[in-house]
Amino acid sequence: MTRLEIMSLEKFAYWKDVVAHDTAGKKMEMVSREIESGMIRKLNNLKDQGGDEAAVRKAALELAKRRGAVISHVDEVNDLGETPMVAASAQGDVGRLQLLLDAGCCIDSCVSASGQTALHVACMMGDVEYARALVRAGADVFRTDATGATCMHFAARPGHVRVIEFLCEKGGMPLIEAVDREGDTCVCTAAINGHLPVLRLLFEKGGRELFWVLNKRKWSCAFRAATNCHLESLKFLSEKCGKELLMVKNDDGLACGQHAALNGNTAVLKFVLENCGKDHLLKEKSHGASIGVLAALSGCVDTMECLITE
Repeated sequence: MTRLEIMSLEKFAYWKDVVAHDTAGKKMEMVSREIESGMIRKLNNLKDQGGDEAAVRKAALELAKRRGAVISHVDEVNDLGETPMVAASAQGDVGRLQLLLDAGCCIDSCVSASGQTALHVACMMGDVEYARALVRAGADVFRTDATGATCMHFAARPGHVRVIEFLCEKGGMPLIEAVDREGDTCVCTAAINGHLPVLRLLFEKGGRELFWVLNKRKWSCAFRAATNCHLESLKFLSEKCGKELLMVKNDDGLACGQHAALNGNTAVLKFVLENCGKDHLLKEKSHGASIGVLAALSGCVDTMECLITE
């Protein structure tokens, strides 16, 4: 049925139940609103009077269906594999959140394949008010998804500073220091995406030692920033942690400079040369390959010219 057909039937039912001389002349949209108002009143009365839990859930479920938060039941999943609780978090409607809780939705229900919860999605969307509402309702800030990522990783990836500030307050250092299955901290996640404001905040909250945490492949946060040529982030990391961070080698023997040469990131290569000196680049090798070989593999003329000039 179309929405217009549904509203027409609602108006007819409303006309039968309500004694009002002007019902016939009312717009269907106005009648629809009055019907919903009555449903809200019924739900609130049940809650205020400490009504039967089943009755509260039934009333909330009917209202949730009406608002499109649920199609038939609270355990259903959409095409993305999301429960109503997770799907609603992308919309940021706090009123809908309370409605789903009243209907019996689990606050930490997750997408079966990815393990993402409503809090993960809210943090990814940058909705700090919705994240607050979820945490107030009991959402677990330490819950991880299938990759081991926390809500802090989800907020750091797109660079949502306000959400990270909130999570720092709620989770403290244990959440700030949490690593995913690859061993990446939220600092690494922010660095690879070049989110300088997030890096500044995390340095303030987590301190210098946090920025020296390497992942399982011995990748530093500086290496992560260099990977995608985020020069401003790399400058900040060097300023706060020293040039030594730029010189940390991963399991393949690549530090920031060698990796920049291999990928043709000339701007990063020049920055490393200026800060670490040419001796560092000349003496280090990756699986026997010199900096010149790595630059040649990149196929970038600018990178080769930079090395020859320097």
